[in-house]
Formats: sequence, C-alpha cells, structure tokens
Amino acid sequence: MAKLTGIGLSAGEATRLRPLSLKSDNYQRSKGAVHLLGTRPLLVTVKDLKRQGIREIYMVTRGKENGSQTRRIIGYGENLGLEIKYSYPESEDRDTGSADATMTIMDNYDIGDTALVFPNDNLYDVNLNKAYEFHKANNSILTILTTTVPAQNNFDQRGEFRYGIVNIDKKRRVIGFTEKPKPEKLSEIYGLSLEQINPLVNAGAYILQAEAIRGLGKNELAEMREKRLDFGKDLLPWLVQNGFPVFAFDIDKWGDFGDISGYIETTVRGLNREFKCLGELGEIYDASQIKEVQPKVKNLWIDTETLNFRRKGENQTLEEKIMQGDITLIGNVRIGKYVHIRGCGTVLENSNLDNECEIGECSVIRNSSLGERTRVGSYTKLIETATGVGVRINSSINNPTTCEKMVALGDSVLIGEGSTLKDNTRIWPKVKIPEKSYIEEKTIETED
Repeated sequence: MAKLTGIGLSAGEATRLRPLSLKSDNYQRSKGAVHLLGTRPLLVTVKDLKRQGIREIYMVTRGKENGSQTRRIIGYGENLGLEIKYSYPESEDRDTGSADATMTIMDNYDIGDTALVFPNDNLYDVNLNKAYEFHKANNSILTILTTTVPAQNNFDQRGEFRYGIVNIDKKRRVIGFTEKPKPEKLSEIYGLSLEQINPLVNAGAYILQAEAIRGLGKNELAEMREKRLDFGKDLLPWLVQNGFPVFAFDIDKWGDFGDISGYIETTVRGLNREFKCLGELGEIYDASQIKEVQPKVKNLWIDTETLNFRRKGENQTLEEKIMQGDITLIGNVRIGKYVHIRGCGTVLENSNLDNECEIGECSVIRNSSLGERTRVGSYTKLIETATGVGVRINSSINNPTTCEKMVALGDSVLIGEGSTLKDNTRIWPKVKIPEKSYIEEKTIETED
C-alpha cells in the first residue's frame, strides 16, 4: 500500500455548479455535498482512499456552512475506519488559495511525509500505489494526476477549452502549461483538427513532498502567499519555471462535475458503470428477465420498495408496468426509493431519479438527473437536465413543458406548464417561472 497522507480541498465556493450547489440564494453547498447518483461525491472519494490504504485525512474547509456540511458527511472518520481532522478556524479566513491552504494545514499538523491532495468535485479511478511508485521513482517534488479529454465539444460559453493543458516531455516531466486555449489555438498547437485532439489536462489532484513544499512556502514562496497561491495558477507554474521536478501520472478514469455540463456528463457515465469508485448505485435489478419487453435496457437499479409500491388509486405496481412495457427503459437507469411513475407511456433513458420523485404519464426523461421529491407533470420532456430537491415542473397534454440542453433547476423551483427552457439555462432556488415562458441561455436568480 502507498504510504500517503490525504489532504482534501473542500473550501471552494462551487460557483460554476450553481444552482445545484445552492440550498437557497444565500446558502452555499460544498461540491462534495451535492447529491450525485444517490450519494455524496466526498463520501465516495474518502471511502476509496481508505480502500487503498490511506488512514489519515486532513480536510481544508472554509466557513460555517462548508465545514458543517463536510463534517456531516464524513465526520471525524469514526464510522469509516479513518482519522479525519480539519483546518483551524483561525486559518480559514487568511488562506489565499488552494496551495496556500494546503501549506497551512501541513504546517498546523506538522505533515512532513508524502501527501495526496484531492479536491471534492471529481470522481477518480486511480491506482494510488502505482502513482506513489511513479512519484518516488522520479524524485518528483510534486506529481500531477492527469487525464486526456477530447477537445471536441469541450469548450465553455466563452469559447475557451474547459481545462488547462499540461505539457510534458517523453519522460512525462512537466515542461509547461497552456491555459484554456480557444479552438483555433488548440488546432495550431497540435497541428490537427479538433476531433483528433485529446489534450492532457490537470485532474486537480497531486502527490507531493510535504516537507519540501512547506519549506518553499516559508521561504521562496512566502511573498506570493501573501497575495495569492493557487495550485494551478501559481504554484505549479512557479515550480516548473524554477526547475523543480514536476511529473504527470495518468489516472484510469476521471469525472469532473465542477459545472453543470460536467455534472450531467458524469451522471450519465456513472450510470454506465464507468467509475469503479462509485460501486453499485442501489439495488441491482436483473435486466435480463425483462429483455423481451425492454430490449434496450442495459443497467438497472431499482429499490424493492419502489418496485412493489402501488400509489392509492392505481392498480399496477412499477414492476408490473415495466414487465408489461407500459414504461420504456433505455440504456442505464437508476430509480430511488418510493418513486412514483403515473400511468403509462413514459420513457426513461440514461437517467437518475432520486428518492420520492413523481413522474407524470407520457413523459420523456433522457440523460438527466432529478433530485429528491422532484415532481414532473404529464407530457414533460427533460433532455440533459439536472434538478435540485423539491422541484416542480408543471405540464399537460395541451401545454407540455420542455427542458433541454444543459438546463439546471435549483431546489424548490416551480416551472409553469407550457414552458420551454433550453441552452444552459439556470434557475436559482425557489424561483417561480410563469406558464408558457420561453427561456434560452439565461440565468434567473430572482423572480421578476
């Protein structure tokens, strides 16, 4: 087993994941506390680190909300077989960036051995033992955990590549960085068309020599720390420019849910069993027994309570509707506890329905994730949509509602029937959208 100490970065404000990271317009969720496929990403990461031999974890948090959320999810490790400690309250207000916060917590707890620094907004499949051996074999002061991502369809609304690019030599030593280039610049760098390019990017986790990094923080980097010291923007470029050995180690799988498109993409990939760290997503339903009536279903998780649940006034259970083909399941589907799908004609494809969701008849839900107690009216179409908790989407046969192309609805949002929301629209918690609204590529934080 790798001899590593874990340092978790949980102090970010998760602004790019809003509104899913908002409990209300002034109460922020940590990204690690956002619901993902029936669990919390931070809990997934911590359990996987424990499985790989890490026993001590130090969490960097900021403020009452962030700290209390993190403690509620993983506590002090007593129920996980871990020892978990937290950043000192007096240091949280003084931290000037992720690298500065890491140096501070290493100083406060006198961490001097090799450490794994990990964020709480990613899923990782990585062999830490191999990564540790690579780090040691190269006498690296810091090893970046990296992955390749396709360039095509990975540009943000500003037309910039979503990630910074890590440039390496043949021995995988880092020689520089390219910050979020535009498509034409990316094609120029690689001399290829976008569909042929798979840049190497920083996955946001690092193996580092704690004592050496602490020493730099007290001396050469002391002045920088006063202003700002972030890993990606400051520490990594400084180390490379000053000749320190920084290397890149490729992980097996990476799911980035730092923004809405990443959240939806990671959800769909998780349903496809692409991440070992997630484990099973609930009670497995043997899809082979329904192949005749549901020929396109692949992976299926449905809680027993939901299968046998019959709402008052209905004469069929969910299992009977599935067996008779009254509901169509395509690809990979997860259905939580006491989910109610009314009537027939609904299509679920590559989607997640958390506990106590209610879905109206003849609805289509594709590549989407619905938070607990989300209520969806009849004839609704949800494509690449994510909702928080307690969302209500009104819809009817005469006034159907559509949400498509990376739409995100915060907790307790109400959508009036006959509305259309599309193209990166974001609705903040508790906002009510009037009937027959048309909203495209817009963020609505308060009601008009």
